Amino acid sequence: VGYLRRLSRCKRVLSRRQDLPDGALHFGKVPDDVQLFSVSLPWASNKHPDPDGSKLQELVLLLDREKAADQDLVYWDYPSLHQSPRTDAQTEAYKVGRSGVKNFLFSFSRIRVIVLPRTQPGMSTYLEHSWLVFESVVAAYCTRLVFSRGDGYQDVEEMMAQIIEPEHLMKPELALEKAAFRVEDDALVTEVMASAFGSMPAFPRDLDGFEVFCKTAGIAWLKVSTIKSFAKSPGPFPRRQELPAGGFVVGAPPRSRRKFVVSHGWESEVHPSPSGRKMQQLAQVLADQEAHDDDCVFFDFCSNAQEAKMGRVYAAGQPFPGAPPRSASAEEYFSHNNVAFISGRTAEEDAAFTYAMWDMGRLYAYEGCEIVVLPELSPKSSYPGSPDDWGMENITPYEYRGWCCSEFATALASSPNGDPRSRIVNFGDRAVQRVFKSRPWPKTVLEYAEMMRYTRHDNPEENERFGLVYNPKLGVDFTSKGDRLVVKYNFFKTTFD
Repeated sequence: VGYLRRLSRCKRVLSRRQDLPDGALHFGKVPDDVQLFSVSLPWASNKHPDPDGSKLQELVLLLDREKAADQDLVYWDYPSLHQSPRTDAQTEAYKVGRSGVKNFLFSFSRIRVIVLPRTQPGMSTYLEHSWLVFESVVAAYCTRLVFSRGDGYQDVEEMMAQIIEPEHLMKPELALEKAAFRVEDDALVTEVMASAFGSMPAFPRDLDGFEVFCKTAGIAWLKVSTIKSFAKSPGPFPRRQELPAGGFVVGAPPRSRRKFVVSHGWESEVHPSPSGRKMQQLAQVLADQEAHDDDCVFFDFCSNAQEAKMGRVYAAGQPFPGAPPRSASAEEYFSHNNVAFISGRTAEEDAAFTYAMWDMGRLYAYEGCEIVVLPELSPKSSYPGSPDDWGMENITPYEYRGWCCSEFATALASSPNGDPRSRIVNFGDRAVQRVFKSRPWPKTVLEYAEMMRYTRHDNPEENERFGLVYNPKLGVDFTSKGDRLVVKYNFFKTTFD
């Protein structure tokens, strides 16, 4: 990554593998502590994939966004594999490298696949290349796709929406039929893709995938005894970074222990439950389930490293346009948890968090996890200290929140024999029943995609731009507009069997 950054800063064009300078490449076993990326893109010509350097510039921006360190590693066919003309030895090495493309470079869970789908006018599009269809479809099933978003990249977002559209992913053979760039490759691509799919277990039964996710994301699983301790001392319980030593397990939880995963909505923008009532509710559910003190619990605020949102005052427009000036001093948090100050995520924590958010649905789909739904919100008057010192209050009901709906729908769709009581342990609670009866919950990928079409925001211009339909009863909304596309794709990935 460091070499690509230097090349980009100098406005240089990438050289082929044989012409790269010493130090540009890593050889041998990949270290365990680096991030890995693969690049999927259509070549601009038969001789060079990026003769003007524009793909390199976009790639480096995405690597920066992904918090890639200089020592992290990138696979890109042109600089990673020997190019023509090759010696006999280079040809043999090239064949071995190509086998890696077919077998793991776009399917290994540690590798994030960066898609750069733009082509020059008159050139074949990304989805007209059979190998690119293979790379994107297999990566969509197995790992995380990274692509440009926002202003100036609307065309990329539209192309990626086609690539990760559930209907496209469910019938990759139809996509291959349209990929007419190199017909002679189609049979091989179809064979390789079928082989890859045949080795993939569905998310609900994927123990290895679940444990790899927990380790890579650095998930902190709270011990039930820790939940009880928080519940006995009501107040703003600590973030992941301030958790008491010995009160949690990091990585894959012990197989011998029960695993509970909590779905809930945050009450304020800086803390999910300033009063601490959510921990009391959770402790009661765990008691009803006769959970052991050493059983494990996932609770996002405590399980994933958080940003330093408390202990500050926000000016108008921070951290997003239109936000009002407000206090998030949250003084009670610091006194309750005996901390003088808090810091944001480290680079390592930020990388783990980014990885976790892309695959979080795995926790709500895996058959070894028991889901706890806590939809009730405590009023602002319950906040300790000054109620106005916790940033903006969020009073949106659980059933209208995008991520909550995604978690709830995933848990329902992955329930054995369609019985939600086998997945959601407190399904009989009155508040959970209210959520269940609030809308027709999707049972299929296509029904979920339909649910994602609705919004409760009555903004005709914006809704038309994002292809949304105003519906105050069925609308689902996200803080970030781009999350809608992500969760639609994630629902497909976690529930499709």
